[in-house]
Amino acid sequence: MKPTTLLMPGKLLGKLFLLVSTSLFSFGVISCSKTGTKTNSLLAEEATAASNQRGKPGGVPEMSLMMEVQVIGGEKITDDGGGAYTNGSQNVKVVFDQNGNLLFNSRASKNQNVAMQRWLNVNFDSPTASNTSPPLSGTERSAYLTSGSTTANAPFIPLQNMTVGTTQCIRQSGGLLNYDLTALNFHRNTEDNNTSETAHVYITRNSTTEWIMTSQRPVTGFCSDGSNVGAFVTNSGTLSFYYNLPFSIKLTKL
Repeated sequence: MKPTTLLMPGKLLGKLFLLVSTSLFSFGVISCSKTGTKTNSLLAEEATAASNQRGKPGGVPEMSLMMEVQVIGGEKITDDGGGAYTNGSQNVKVVFDQNGNLLFNSRASKNQNVAMQRWLNVNFDSPTASNTSPPLSGTERSAYLTSGSTTANAPFIPLQNMTVGTTQCIRQSGGLLNYDLTALNFHRNTEDNNTSETAHVYITRNSTTEWIMTSQRPVTGFCSDGSNVGAFVTNSGTLSFYYNLPFSIKLTKL
């Protein structure tokens, strides 16, 4: 039998040093990539990873979207002048998530040092008649918007699974950048009842790739009497004031 050649201690030490150095270098590159500025490709990878979890109970594939805030006339929730919001671009995440809800976040990077490039404008110049001394009267910025199911609409259909030509009512919530522990709600939480002044949000699937989401009540098939009214509430769900906040948003599958 041919004898096995053993590495000399010096050679072994050298190879071990090279292996450790290479591993540390690789770890450093990966770590910097994860904690540095999030690229569009990383956002796309996140969406892909989420979509691949479709086998989880109750989950549906995440759908990447482009969001356009429409200007029809009189809208109080508008864009920032930068045009469409595209998932994976300009630090924006906009998707139908695994629960079948809309998720918009214009501060999508986990690195807090990454500057916010996009936002929504919310104009609070139109309080409802039930208000006295409203706390907000100007335009505020919002970086977060999410939807969810409402008690008035059962069973809830995940938004990406809606049949073309159908409409369903949903609840919606948003956050304001300059007001911690507050929310802007449409029939969410304590406002999701028959006596709330807030409006439901209605989403219609127009085609296999397009949805329209609006605060305007349809002529028929509506879930509540109100239109366009949102509630400015504290984090505990305590109502502050109601405002007229009409909006219309087009969502397009990427």
